[in-house]
Order: sequence, then structure tokens, then C-alpha cells
Amino acid sequence: LIAQFGKSITLVYPGSGPVYDPETGTTIEGPPVEVETKGIVEEYPAMLTLAGQSSEDGIRRGDKKLTIAAHGLADPPTPEVTVRIDGLVYQVVKVDATYTGELVGLYTLQIRR
Repeated sequence: LIAQFGKSITLVYPGSGPVYDPETGTTIEGPPVEVETKGIVEEYPAMLTLAGQSSEDGIRRGDKKLTIAAHGLADPPTPEVTVRIDGLVYQVVKVDATYTGELVGLYTLQIRR
């Protein structure tokens, strides 16, 4: 359903560790890796932001809930990943995995601008 009805998003993974550049003789950070996928973007209910029902950092007003399928992702999303939706960039605050037996079926991300 996510693939059919989801919104197009881009997960931007940070570049790999230092990479040697033979042209300059220096080490540089590897380029970021962009992965296009689909996701369901939702607003958090206002009562969650007002009641403070969350972790230490909490759900802030304006945070969004993004649900993506795990299938097709080489690496799981982490808080180091940024998400691009409709040209806007969001930081991943929290990632929850939903398992279907032994495998991850879905990732639910709390994202923030």
C-alpha cells in the first residue's frame, strides 16, 4: 500500500568514512547516498505534543510521523539520516522498527525541520 499510495521521499544517508582523493592527496568525506522511496507522512495528534507523552526529547509541535516499508532499503534509517519531502529537509529524531516475524516490515520515523 505504501508503494501504491505513499508520497515520494528521499532518504539522504551521510557519506561513508574518509575517502582518499588521489588528485589532491587528501582524505575527504564520502559523498552522501540518496535513496528514493515512498512513505506515509502524518501529523502527530496535538494531544501528544501538549501532554508531553514521549521520550526525553519528546514530540514537538510541527514534528511529523513518516512510515516507510523496510523492503528495498539496503540500510535502516538512523538519526544521522535526513529526509527530503517536497523539497523540505527533515532530521530523523527517532526510528521505531515494526517486525513481521524475524524481519523488519516497516520503519516509523519521527522527523523534524
